Amino acid sequence: MPLRRGRAGGRAQHARATSLTRRLLEGRATRAGTERHAAEAGLAPGHFSDLPGSRLRLSSLGLGTLGGGAPEVVAAALQGGLNVIDGAVHYRNLEGIGEGLRASGVPRESMFVAMKGGLALEGEYEEIEQARAALGLETLDAFVVDAPERHVAALGKEAMHQRLRATFGQLERAREDGRIGCYGIATFDALRVETDAPLFQSLAALRGLGGKGLELVQLPFNPAMTEGLARFSQATGLGNVASALQAARQLGFWCMASHSLGKGGFATHDPLAAQLPALANPARRALQFARSTPGVAVALAGASSLAHLADLLAVARVAPVGKDEYSAWYRRT
Repeated sequence: MPLRRGRAGGRAQHARATSLTRRLLEGRATRAGTERHAAEAGLAPGHFSDLPGSRLRLSSLGLGTLGGGAPEVVAAALQGGLNVIDGAVHYRNLEGIGEGLRASGVPRESMFVAMKGGLALEGEYEEIEQARAALGLETLDAFVVDAPERHVAALGKEAMHQRLRATFGQLERAREDGRIGCYGIATFDALRVETDAPLFQSLAALRGLGGKGLELVQLPFNPAMTEGLARFSQATGLGNVASALQAARQLGFWCMASHSLGKGGFATHDPLAAQLPALANPARRALQFARSTPGVAVALAGASSLAHLADLLAVARVAPVGKDEYSAWYRRT
């Protein structure tokens, strides 16, 4: 069935994409599908997170594909009980990811596939079509604008927000057309810095820029980058000041933690040995820390090989740390 188009621009490219629709894997993540995946995985209690409104059940660990995305790793991650795959158009490995999605045998409605792209400049947001075609998916579960704060230096904060509002308008139309399920932003600095920093992003202001489909934020979180929980910099507009993770929940966002392994640094650096002695290595302890953080729905980590993936799957087989024990680590610090 042809997809509707929200505006006139980009018709030629959309026509080409529409002509391929019959060859695309149909559907998107659903509550029933993700719930079935959680039940069949047989993993530890608490491994799957309920998104706000019980819309989906997603694994508390997700596979990042920067430097990876090999079909056998993607397939094994899904078969092993993960159901979140995160990538980006500029990673240039989407065909391999798509091959892995199909090879896994996991139904489309059981997996959540998120893709990042740049801030749209003008015209149609063509990266959606690039990702759909390369992955072979009719619908991307999420499309995430990657690090919009990096444009502040050139544009200024107000102009960046105006451009982000326009981009969200395009993404809202893509959601209405069925090409994406939801959208959001991925940040590196914006949700960790102090309020008066040039790159700071107010989540309350962000909420006002988008429409119904604006649901998701990504921010780095690991044992060396805890600002998303420990720094109270977000005036929510609801009568309180909160951390980014707390404010996100209050304002109707759900959060993915990126850089859970600190770009591989926590494969050897081991600040949590005393707190999590039962886990076999520093990487597993860092993953447990990130995915146990209150407000984090999914902690992302890359795995370029089946050996690296083994750390994610091992952590998925144990329960997350409880809130009281987790909070005690901060009190002791």
